[in-house]
Amino acid sequence: MKRETLNESLARLRREKPTPEPPQESSSDPKGGAPGKGDNLGVKPVDQVDSEIDGEIDDMAAGKGAGKSIGKPGDAHKPSSLTAEGAGPTGSRGPIPASKASDLPAWVQAKLKRRLSAEGSRRSQSQGTERPAESDSCAPRPSGDSSESMALPRATPLAPVTSGDPEGLADTQTELGPVCARTTEYARHSVHGSWELGEVAHSAADVFALLAADSSLAAVDPLKAIYLDIETTGLSGGAGTLSFMVGLGTFAAGRFDLWQGFLRGPEGERALLAMVAQKIRGADCVVSFFGKSFDRHRLEDKMRLHGIDPPFADRPHLDLYHPLQRLYGGVWRDGRLGTMESELCAVERVDDLPGSYAPAAWFDYLARREHRLEAVFRHNRDDVLSLVVLAAHLGAVRRNERSSGLSLGGPQRARAAGLAKSLAQAGRYSEALDYSHLALSPPTSSPASTPIFGQAPPEPDTRSIQADVAADASLPATRYWRARELHASLLVRNGSWRTAHGAWVELSQAVSTVSGGGVIAVRALIEAAKLSEHRLGEPERGLELCRQARQRAGSELGMRGRSRLLADLDRRQARLAARLESGHSQAQS
Repeated sequence: MKRETLNESLARLRREKPTPEPPQESSSDPKGGAPGKGDNLGVKPVDQVDSEIDGEIDDMAAGKGAGKSIGKPGDAHKPSSLTAEGAGPTGSRGPIPASKASDLPAWVQAKLKRRLSAEGSRRSQSQGTERPAESDSCAPRPSGDSSESMALPRATPLAPVTSGDPEGLADTQTELGPVCARTTEYARHSVHGSWELGEVAHSAADVFALLAADSSLAAVDPLKAIYLDIETTGLSGGAGTLSFMVGLGTFAAGRFDLWQGFLRGPEGERALLAMVAQKIRGADCVVSFFGKSFDRHRLEDKMRLHGIDPPFADRPHLDLYHPLQRLYGGVWRDGRLGTMESELCAVERVDDLPGSYAPAAWFDYLARREHRLEAVFRHNRDDVLSLVVLAAHLGAVRRNERSSGLSLGGPQRARAAGLAKSLAQAGRYSEALDYSHLALSPPTSSPASTPIFGQAPPEPDTRSIQADVAADASLPATRYWRARELHASLLVRNGSWRTAHGAWVELSQAVSTVSGGGVIAVRALIEAAKLSEHRLGEPERGLELCRQARQRAGSELGMRGRSRLLADLDRRQARLAARLESGHSQAQS
């Protein structure tokens, strides 16, 4: 059947639903003559036709549209025989049974679902409390769900609304105009989550440099850093995005000061940005979370537009997102700030307003409506305080305990695997091997198994490691196999060739039952073959390993790069075969 185009579908809808006859006058020109561009001539604008389609969708949802033909533009129309369950003679609206929802076109179901979701969110936001959403009676019911109608997800509970200016704001007069801000002081022993703010003073700056791969962080003093988080009207850059709140935290005289600059209106942006730049210049380092990719660029862009020299280029910037991902990536559902602060520092936010609601709160304030800016201030405050305690956690990962002697918390094996990789990339192979041992040790290891540098822990029993993967979710399977590859390569780097050979062979065997493990197995066999040929003087063993690698490469690897790999294996096999033949000839002679 020939598929209709959008114009054909709209034209047929107009034919099926005739419109009133146009006025007798054939032209809007009072003098008569040819019709003008504004004349109707019985042809409806596209937006009017779309409105009528929406009306037909409403009728179908109410059960009024029995027997009507409707479908997605471009698709053949299929008649619908839905009737509203319990509809009276007047065709009163009622939910469509889920058992009949499949009769509706998929695009109609999706549109109804979006509409019901938006209506439910608006109702919940207007009341400021969480309410059950309306039932999504038109959505297809998943298999195994015996309920008669589908229910939409519950709306996010929102903070109470206030009116007027937020509390505690004070204006500071500058050459560029007044700057509005709220300042809060915290004692250094104040607790955020399970950590004191002052614990960051015991951080080892060399860990920052190692995990961030930035040597400029090696001499950073966390007590002289400035902790930055902003709230903006959007995620995109450009002149239309405003940073209406800038949170800056600094240590001074035994306390922690939180300064939250706030825009009363767009006209104060230049003065606010000038003061932000001045405060950042007074610090030795900037600490943020994903700030190198977002916060810094939003501020830099607007500073340049206002003729303000950005302060970021000439000072180190510790973006906590990247080091924490190197240590804990893949362990939890995501790498967001809220996830990291909860899992590593036991921070629990009560009635937190999601950052996505912050722009609406500021726009409501500008329009002199009731707003939720107090919740935005609290959200920004918690973000800045979490930067401090996460920096303290990061600075203690090499010690594997806090300055108070308490356990560091968090997944120890994943942390050790991340440290091993970073140390290997820095060329510190001996230290990397120590942490690699710890990453592959059983998950019940006690803190006493932390590497003591210069004294390597016992070699892990690789036969029991596979069982540990299923029993310990702190080291995800993907990272586990990479850690085993890194461990074998570090053994080679440290001259343990026989042990490394065994590790590569065992890895190729262990990964054989893992989905997608063919690439790792082939790589492990090739590395073992290299050791057999060049380090162990066992060309026969090397030839056998090459044959196994070629067999697996030909049957399990995809097309990308396979031909080049097979050619390399063929050359290696030929060289080893010739070497063996030469050795046999010399032995016979």
